[in-house]
Amino acid sequence: MRNECWNVIAADDKTIFVSFSGTKSKEQLVTELIESIGIPKHELHNAGFAHYFFFSALETMWSPIERLLEQRREVMPNHRIVFTGHSLGGATASIASTVFVRNLPDASNRTLSITFGHPRVGNLEYATTHDRLVAAGREPWFPGNMTNKETFKICTGTPLNEDNWCSNAHRCFDINDHLFYFGHHVSDYGVIGRVVPTNDLQT
Repeated sequence: MRNECWNVIAADDKTIFVSFSGTKSKEQLVTELIESIGIPKHELHNAGFAHYFFFSALETMWSPIERLLEQRREVMPNHRIVFTGHSLGGATASIASTVFVRNLPDASNRTLSITFGHPRVGNLEYATTHDRLVAAGREPWFPGNMTNKETFKICTGTPLNEDNWCSNAHRCFDINDHLFYFGHHVSDYGVIGRVVPTNDLQT
C-alpha cells in the first residue's frame, strides 16, 4: 500500500514545492485505518510520536527527496520550501516538513507546511514540535460553501489549533467536504494545473 504513495518536486523563481499524493484506493484507506488503531506510533527523534502508516509512507521515498532538496538549496539558497498535500498527502507533508527542519534547523525560517484535509499525524509532543519548527498557518474555516466570494474565519480560538468555535463545533460526516475545494474535486487540480516531474526540475 505504501508503494502507491508518490511525490512531485517543482520550483518557480521564489519557491520550491514538495507535494505528496493523497489516498489512492479503498484498500490503502483501510490499511491506514487498521494501522492507526493496531500499530504503535513511530518515535521521531526529538519530535514526538507519529502515525506509523504516515511515517512509513514517507520513509519509502524520503532519501531521494532530502538529497534533491539539499541540492536545490545549494543553488537556490533564498528560495522558500513549501511542503503540501491533501489527506494522506497532507499528513505525509506534515511529517516531511518536521523531519526536514529537524535535520536542517537553519532552513526553519524558509520552510512552510500548507496542507488540505490531513488527519492527525502524531501526539501532542509531535504537534508542538511541528509548530515550533515549521511555519504552518491556522485553519481557515468556511461555514458556508467554499467559494472565492464566501466569508471565512481564521481559527485562532481555544484549545490551540482545536478551536471549538470553528469546524470542531459541528458534527459533519459528508465526504464531499473532504474531497471538494472551491467547487472542484481535489483530483481536478492535477488535471487543471501544471505538474512538473522531479526529473524535469531545472536550476
